[in-house]
Amino acid sequence: MSGQHRETDCSAAANGKPAMTDQVHSLKNQLAEAKRSLAEAEVRHRSTELQLREERRRFEDLYENAPDLYVSVCPKTRTVTRCNQTLLDRLGYCRDEVIGRDLMRLYHPTCHNGVIVAFKTFVKHGEVRETELVLRRKDGTALDVSLKVTAVRNEQGEILYSRSAWRDISNQKRMERQLRQREQALNHYGRISTLGEIVGQLAHELNQPLGAVANYLSGCRASIGEGAKGLETFEAVIVKAEDQARRASAIVKRLRRMAENKPINKTRVKIHDTVHEAFALMGPSLAEMQVEISLDLCPKQLTVAADRIQLEQVWVNLLANAIQALRQNTKSRIIQVSTRQVDSIVKITFGDNGCGFSADPSKLFEPFETDSPTGLGLGLSICRSIMRSLDGTIRAEPNQPEGALFTIELPEFK
Repeated sequence: MSGQHRETDCSAAANGKPAMTDQVHSLKNQLAEAKRSLAEAEVRHRSTELQLREERRRFEDLYENAPDLYVSVCPKTRTVTRCNQTLLDRLGYCRDEVIGRDLMRLYHPTCHNGVIVAFKTFVKHGEVRETELVLRRKDGTALDVSLKVTAVRNEQGEILYSRSAWRDISNQKRMERQLRQREQALNHYGRISTLGEIVGQLAHELNQPLGAVANYLSGCRASIGEGAKGLETFEAVIVKAEDQARRASAIVKRLRRMAENKPINKTRVKIHDTVHEAFALMGPSLAEMQVEISLDLCPKQLTVAADRIQLEQVWVNLLANAIQALRQNTKSRIIQVSTRQVDSIVKITFGDNGCGFSADPSKLFEPFETDSPTGLGLGLSICRSIMRSLDGTIRAEPNQPEGALFTIELPEFK
């Protein structure tokens, strides 16, 4: 029996050896496959890592050399935590002079109040949209920028830091300044041109008070020669001479004010005062043409935010156009001016019963568009330019039953 058992055990061992060999072979194959998969995974990982590094390098290059100036700021301390190379190059700083420093150091002192308002807006709402500010370069010069800010938040919604972009708008601001200068020069030319058309009549009006002053002074000399009797009328004559001298002075002041080429200065302006001043300036021309003036002014004193001289220039241009149109009218010549306030809009109308206009009303405000054989066609174009600068409008339409009607609308001063 024992012999049989040994034979059986040996036979089983012999039969089990191939099975174990197969298992070991299978395990070796699995291990080899796992090594190949691991090697492929490592290759893919390295490739992905290289791609990520390349993407990061590209991102860093894009961030550092972007055309806009980028900066991140801590909302609690208002210190700069990061900025790009474009910012450093444009402002002339090195990185150590910006990182960790107060943001206000980068702004020009003239806009600090605006920066404080923008920062409070960011802390409260998490964004700032297209706000124009001024940066200060290291050498002290100014750089005009447009600011846009968004917030980076954590899971709890708390602001971690800002993503701020400053866009250089210095060229745009320079062009705007040049445009304003050109508009100012054009407006000044328009005033001089208008004065040139009425200077003859103004000289005649000025000659009257000056002649009266001369006559009164001659009377004073005669009164002195008459002794005590003449002295009784001396004071009265002197008073009359003073009145005429003031009249002449007022005419000269109006001329000088219209001829001055000063920068535009918006202030609170009383509409009715400017209307009366324009009529005083055009008085001689109106008198020569025997024009009837009809004023329908609002009982309330109407005020707007404007440059007084510019408003007077608009009224003078409109009156000059009306006088030109009335020359062909052999009947009664009438100019009507009215003022009203509708809600927060101040409305002024200038109407006449002249010959009207042959062109499309919308084209009257184009430069060099004119029905006058002697005019340059700049007056109404200047009027529209001035109205636009004051956030106002001007339009033309036929008057009833004849003539032209110009309507001006300006926001009320608040």
